[in-house]
Amino acid sequence: MFWLDFKGPMLWHRCVAEIRSEWRTLLAQVVRDRKLVLLLFLIQLTAYSYLFTTISFSNHLFPNAFLNPYPSFRTTSQGRWLLDLIIFLQGGNGVQSVQLVFATALQACNALIFLRLLEIKRAIDLIILGTIFCLYPHFLDYYSFASDHIAFVIGDSLALLGLVFLYRCRGMSARLVAASTCWFLSLSIYAPKLGLICLLIVIMPLLCLLNVDLPNTPDINTKAGNPKGIRWLSAGFAQGLAALLVAILAFWVSTRFTITAPWPEQTNLNNPAEALEQLKLSYRHWQDIVDNVVGGLTSPRFSLVPALTACALLFLRAAKQGWKIAIFTCFLLLMIPVSLQSTWIVNNQAWQSSGRLLTAYAYLMVFYLGVAIRSRRLRQIATVASAFLAWSSFIFATQATNAIQIKTAYNLGIINRIVSRIEPLIESRKNDSTPIVIFGEYPKFNTGDYIKSKSVDSSELVGGTPFVAYRHVDILNQVLGRRLFRPPTSAEVAQARQAASKVQAWPAPDSVFRNGNIIVVVLEPGRLGGPFTGQPSEGTSGKPGDLP
Repeated sequence: MFWLDFKGPMLWHRCVAEIRSEWRTLLAQVVRDRKLVLLLFLIQLTAYSYLFTTISFSNHLFPNAFLNPYPSFRTTSQGRWLLDLIIFLQGGNGVQSVQLVFATALQACNALIFLRLLEIKRAIDLIILGTIFCLYPHFLDYYSFASDHIAFVIGDSLALLGLVFLYRCRGMSARLVAASTCWFLSLSIYAPKLGLICLLIVIMPLLCLLNVDLPNTPDINTKAGNPKGIRWLSAGFAQGLAALLVAILAFWVSTRFTITAPWPEQTNLNNPAEALEQLKLSYRHWQDIVDNVVGGLTSPRFSLVPALTACALLFLRAAKQGWKIAIFTCFLLLMIPVSLQSTWIVNNQAWQSSGRLLTAYAYLMVFYLGVAIRSRRLRQIATVASAFLAWSSFIFATQATNAIQIKTAYNLGIINRIVSRIEPLIESRKNDSTPIVIFGEYPKFNTGDYIKSKSVDSSELVGGTPFVAYRHVDILNQVLGRRLFRPPTSAEVAQARQAASKVQAWPAPDSVFRNGNIIVVVLEPGRLGGPFTGQPSEGTSGKPGDLP
C-alpha cells in the first residue's frame, strides 16, 4: 500500500512532466522553423489558389456545407466522435476557404516535424521534401469534404505526435501513455488513420538506425560492438505495437458508447480468412500506388527507384551493425506494405482507391527520399531527383486545381440543363413532394484534357461525379430552392424502370418525362438496373453525408 501511495503518483507526475517537456520542445522547434512553415504554406497557396477563393463542387459539398446536428451520424453511426466535436466547434458545417487555410498551415507543420525526425538539416532539402509532402496528390481528397479539411489533417498530426513521443521520451511509461492517447484520438477522427499509425511504428526503429548519434536517445544505440542494439531496437518496435493495441482497445470501447445506429460498411470487421486475403494483397497494392504516384509524376521506369535505393541504404547501414540488426531491418522493410494495408486487413469494405485512405504514402515517399538525401555519396543525385519530383508535384497540383474549377462549371451546367427539362413537369403542390427517379449518369468530366499525370487521380474533387445517385434529391432541391422532390420507393422505381425502357436516353426529347406522379430521367442507355436515384453507391450506406 505504501508503494501505491508513494510510487504511483510519483511515476505519474514524472510521466506527465516528461510529456509536457517534449511537447514544449516540439513547439519550440516549430517556432524556429516558422519561416519554412510560411514558405510551405505559400507554396500550397499558390498551387491550390482556386481552392482558397472559390467553392468547389463535389458529391460531399451537400450536406457538408449545411449546418449539421450534434451529435451527428459521424458519432452515432461511425464512432468518429472527435471529428464530430471538431465540426461542432467550427460552427457545425464547413467553410472551404477557412478550412483550407488552417489545414494547409498545419500540413506544413506536419511536413517539417517529420523531416526533423529524419534529421534533414539543409534548408534546401527541407523545402524540396516539404513541397513533395504538402503537394502529395492524395491529400487533394482531404479537400473534397467542405467540413473535414482541418479534422483530416489533425488526425495526421495526432498520429505523427504519437511517433514523436514514442521516439523522444526516455521513460517507457511516458512513451506508452502519450503515444496511445494520440493514436486513440487520431482513430476517433478517422479509423483508416490506422494505416498511417502502423507505418510510423515500422519506421520508428529505422529512424533509430539512421540517427545513431542522436543525443536524446542514448539508450537506442546500434553502434558496432554494442550487444544491446538489437534488443533496444526491437523493444522500441514492441512498445509501439503495445501503444497501438491500447489505442485500438480504447477506440473500440468508445464505439460501444457512441454508435447507436451502425453502418455496416463503416463498422465491418474482417474474419480471419478475409484478413488473410487482404494481407496477401499488401505488396501488390503497395507497388500499384508507388507506380501510380511516382511513375505518374515522373516516369514509370523510375517508380521504384526511391524505394529500392532507400531499402538498400538502410540494409547496408544495418549490416555494419551486425547480422541480427540486418535481419531485423529486412523484417521492418518487408512490413512497410503490410502496415499500409492494415486498414483493409481490418475492414475489406473500405474504399481501395480513395485518396484520403492513401495519404500515408506521402510519409513513406518522403522517408525514402530523405534516406537517400542523407547518404553522402547519393546526396547530390537524390537532391536533384527530389527537386524534379517536387516540381512535378507542383505542376500536378496547379493542373488539378484548374481542372477542379472547370469541372465545377461543367457539372453545374449539366445539372441546370437537367433541371430546366424537369421544371415544366412539376405540379404545384403545397404539402406533397414528388418522387423522382434518375437512371444512369451523364458523361463524366474528362480530366485527361487538363491534367498530365492521369494515374494519380483519386480525389472526389478531381475525378468524382457530384451528381451521384444518393445525392440526386439533395442537389435538385438545392438548385430549385425548395424541397420539391423525395427519393422513390421500390415500387416507384419498378414503375419508372418499366416506363423508361420505351424511351431514348439523354439528351433525347423524351429522356425526361412524367409517369403518373413520378418524374423520370434517363441519362444513359442500358443502365436501368443502376445507378438510380436513392441507390447507395458501392462502399456507402447511402445515407446523407456518407463518408466511407
